[in-house]
Amino acid sequence: MKKKITIFTANRAEYGILKPLIQLFKKDKEIDFTLIVSGTHLSNTFGYTVNEIKKDKVKVDYEIENTLDNDSSISIAKSYGLLIISLSEVLKKINPDIFLLLGDRYETSAAATSSLICRVPIAHLQGGEVTKAAIDDQFRHSITKMSHYHFCFAETYKKRVIKMGELPKNVKNFGALNVDSLQKVKKISKSNLEEKLNFKLGKKNILVTFHSETLTKITSREQIKILLKALSEQKNCKIIFTKTNPDMDGRIINSEIENFVKKNKENSAIYSSLGHNLYVNCLRYFDLVIGNSSSGIIETPTFKIPTINLGDRQKGRIISKNIINCKIKKHDIISSIKKGFSISFKKKLKSIKNPFYKKDTSGKIYNFLKKCKLPSDTTKDFYEK
Repeated sequence: MKKKITIFTANRAEYGILKPLIQLFKKDKEIDFTLIVSGTHLSNTFGYTVNEIKKDKVKVDYEIENTLDNDSSISIAKSYGLLIISLSEVLKKINPDIFLLLGDRYETSAAATSSLICRVPIAHLQGGEVTKAAIDDQFRHSITKMSHYHFCFAETYKKRVIKMGELPKNVKNFGALNVDSLQKVKKISKSNLEEKLNFKLGKKNILVTFHSETLTKITSREQIKILLKALSEQKNCKIIFTKTNPDMDGRIINSEIENFVKKNKENSAIYSSLGHNLYVNCLRYFDLVIGNSSSGIIETPTFKIPTINLGDRQKGRIISKNIINCKIKKHDIISSIKKGFSISFKKKLKSIKNPFYKKDTSGKIYNFLKKCKLPSDTTKDFYEK
């Protein structure tokens, strides 16, 4: 019988990272592959990015709508519950041998809970990391304990997962899948990028992705206003914003950015979703990245692009020399921007290597899952050295 493997994706960033794996399983006639799409992929507010998947000629087997048009803690909890209800029904119908999940968002946690209850073994990517100022941290570690196979993005993270009681033989470090994914994105010309963005780039260009810090006392509105004030003082700069995830206060952040862009139409633009290919090509041509996304930590070292990491959302992750850690204070942000644009800082980045890169990450994960012996049941031993 064919091994049945199912992949779940709930947002634009996840799909971009998972895309190489999806393509490998999709082409393998010895694998019974299914793709489940949910979350912001099916939300007009966040760009209805399921269309990006379909443009890649990838069959979407199941679409599960669960995202409510609100970003309060209650609405997110309800979205979590809706996903568990609907996804459990789908998993019972598919009954996959392995359910592949990526990351640490609440949608992923809901998918893991459904899988655990339905007794479907989970393969989890990106466990063992730490992000102290985000609720994702707790989600990530709980997903690890629900999973049977683990693909960590660095050796430090692999060791941490084993310390959590996971069997060493089932914990692998094949490198970061999203870094592997970057290598597969076709480079386009700067003029083509401008055409697709419908936005003229300048002498200096900044890419901004800012999410809410879900576990800190300072409000998201206060934080984004500080960032925008600092950006408003930048001269001869073009600024592109990508909208936030459907986290708590996400719409507040997006609203503040939209108001900023309305007042600065000549120099700024906002996008619900750039899509994976455009986003990667922006990293190739832009001069500076500002924000607090995991992409800023994991992906930007590949392009040797100066990156300002704001606040504590990513605190605890391994960082490269291109990262400038910065408090969310106007003076600090302005100083960090000046440093990021400086010739002396950029010279230091010419020889850096991405610490998360390993050759053929997607191929190694694919081969492991294709060849691994399936557990007879979903019970787990707690590993104690």
